[in-house]
Amino acid sequence: MIDKRYYREATPADWKAFRTASRVFIITGILIAIAWACLTAWFHTSISGQYYETTGTVLYNNEDWTTSSKTHRSYKTYAPVYEYTVDGKQYQGKSRTYSNIKVYEQGESIKIFVNKQNPLKSMQGADMTTWYILQIALPAMSIIWFIVAYIFQRVSKSYHKKYIEEQGVIGEP
Repeated sequence: MIDKRYYREATPADWKAFRTASRVFIITGILIAIAWACLTAWFHTSISGQYYETTGTVLYNNEDWTTSSKTHRSYKTYAPVYEYTVDGKQYQGKSRTYSNIKVYEQGESIKIFVNKQNPLKSMQGADMTTWYILQIALPAMSIIWFIVAYIFQRVSKSYHKKYIEEQGVIGEP
């Protein structure tokens, strides 16, 4: 016996809506996977092959002010300015990653990546972390989108089956 309080007849709009949502999730998942593949290929060809890891020394923390878009309050942010040596020559670089706390102290050793062809170009280790996070996050998001698409597809099929049964097409002699 079906409890009438929680039951309503399935309509074509129900299963069509879930089928459409399923297709949207599949397409979005594919686009995310393509974005991940492109970023990974770009990362490995333009960054990984051209940079090597070395150690730098923090000279000072560059201070900047940032305003929060939500609270409209200003606060100080810090990015380390570091010095490193390549073939006996001293170079300076600045991290692109700012933090609202001083992560590094003056004189502290930090991991940096230096361009093999142009030692003036360098990145601090935290700058590379963003790319590593993207290489994990994008496939995870793509998998989640595919799982949601699968769920919507299953719901769509059950609504479609329920609709056909209610119309008397299936199960009659």
